[in-house]
Parts: sequence; structure tokens; C-alpha cells
Amino acid sequence: AALAGQAWALIRRRREQAALELALRPLRDLQELAVISIWQWDPVERALQFDATARRIFGADFTGVSPCGLDALLRVVDARDHHALQEALENPADDASFGIDLRAVRSDGAAMTVHFRGAAYPRTQGHGIILRGILQDVTERRELSRIKYQAGHDGLTGLANRAALLAELEAALRNRRRRPDRGFAVHFVDLDRFKEVNDSLGHLAGDAVLKGVAERLREATREDDLVARLGGDEMVVLQKHVTSVAAAKTLASRIIASIGRPMDVAGRQLALGASIGVALADPATETAEELLSRADRAMYRAKETRRGSYCVA
Repeated sequence: AALAGQAWALIRRRREQAALELALRPLRDLQELAVISIWQWDPVERALQFDATARRIFGADFTGVSPCGLDALLRVVDARDHHALQEALENPADDASFGIDLRAVRSDGAAMTVHFRGAAYPRTQGHGIILRGILQDVTERRELSRIKYQAGHDGLTGLANRAALLAELEAALRNRRRRPDRGFAVHFVDLDRFKEVNDSLGHLAGDAVLKGVAERLREATREDDLVARLGGDEMVVLQKHVTSVAAAKTLASRIIASIGRPMDVAGRQLALGASIGVALADPATETAEELLSRADRAMYRAKETRRGSYCVA
């Protein structure tokens, strides 16, 4: 009877192992498909181990599958990221959790970015914790993100570009047609005396001015508003959630005051100014381009009347 019981216990354990293997197989298949490496770090033994997928990520020469995997990882990770990596692994808290991007180099010399994510778990035996996590090559994802960002942003100031602004304006117009109470205003901003800066101090100084003005526009607006650069010294603010002309005038005055403060460029204090054309949307009859053009014309009227002022279309 005892022998039969042992045999039955062995059969049951094998069935449980087979069931567990069957349950884990889809996860392993997905791990292989996503090329995700699993790692474990023992803070006491200072041992970092990766599974075999790490070799697919870094190349066949990567030796991080051994307990000395930290040395192998440091050899392929850019020295500028060593501190962040070691900071994540050294003396982790019991509830540690982190995710960092590391610049690295494959064994064939190709530059790459890997995402290194982990968390602390109690040891199965004894006291203390073990860190476990995943490592994934995110080079392509980061590159696509960079291309997408560049497609919608101005390279000098980091503001939205014309294409991104027009897309946002069209969306705001559609939203206004559905919800007439959701008004918005367009502020067409043109710098006064900017040509004088370029001519007297050069284009590097001009670029510094544009960057400074972009920062001041960000500070003068709310997080929901959109600030864009169309080109040259022409910038636009899409002011959202505007319920009155008075609110649009308040922002225009704030922008003019902000840009009018002296700016330190190349060791010189420059006195700039801005003229603004303000247009509140009429979603029933206007496109984004027409709305932008109306604000532009209002800006020229402001310049003709008195520089450093605004005009409401």
C-alpha cells in the first residue's frame, strides 16, 4: 500500500508539472515573439542572471547567462548609464520597482536602446529580497517615437509645428460644432524688432531669442493650450476653453508683457516686443486655415496701429 501511495504521488506530481508546463507554454511563446529576456539579481550574492533570450538581444557573444552577468551587462551598456543601472540594483528597498532605458551596443557594433525593468520579491527561502524583471530591445520603438515627434514639432524651439497646429485647430473646430460652449481663441504672435536682432547680432543670437520667446509663451499659457511656431518669428497660441472675448484679451496682454521683459542674449540685454492678432473661432463657416489667416490679418492691423499691442478680429 505504501509503495502504491508513493507511485500515485509521483504520478500526481508529474501531472501537475505537465499542466504547469502547458500553462506556461503560451507565455514562453509570447516572450520569444516579443524578444523579452528575463533576469534575476541577488543583492546578497551580487549575481545577475539572464535567460538565453539575452543573447538574441545583445548578440551571440553576450555572456550574461552566467551568475556574473552584471559584468557582461556593464560591458555592453554605455558608460553614461552605468550609474543609473547600478543605482537600481544596489541596496534596493523591499518594495523596489523601476524601469530605465539604457544605451547599449550589440556585439556587431550596432547602437541600441534596451528597457530594463524590475521589482523586488521576497526570497522563497530565508529573509530578504530578490530582484526579478525583464529586458527588451526598444530601439525601433524609440526611433519611431523620435520620428513621430519630429514630424509634429519645430526643430529649434520644440514647439508644435504648422502641421500639428492645423490638425489641432481642425479637431477644436469639430469639437466646437458638437459642443458650442467649448470655445477657443487663436493668438497670432509676431515679434517686434526681431529683424534688427538678426541683422546686428547674427542668426545664433536670433535663434537664442526664439528659444527664449518659446519658453516665455509656455510659461504664459496653460498646460492645455497649444503653442506652435509657424516659421521665422511667427508663433501661434491656441487658447482652449475660452468663454469670452475678455479671457482672450487677458491672455494676449499677458503674452505681450512676458515677451516685453528684457532678455539676456549673448551678454546683452535686448528689449523685444510682440504684436498679436486674436481670432475667436466661428466653426460654422471657417476652416483651420481660414481661422489662422483671420488671426494673421488682425496681427498686421495691430502692428500698423501700435506695435506691442493686440487686435481682436
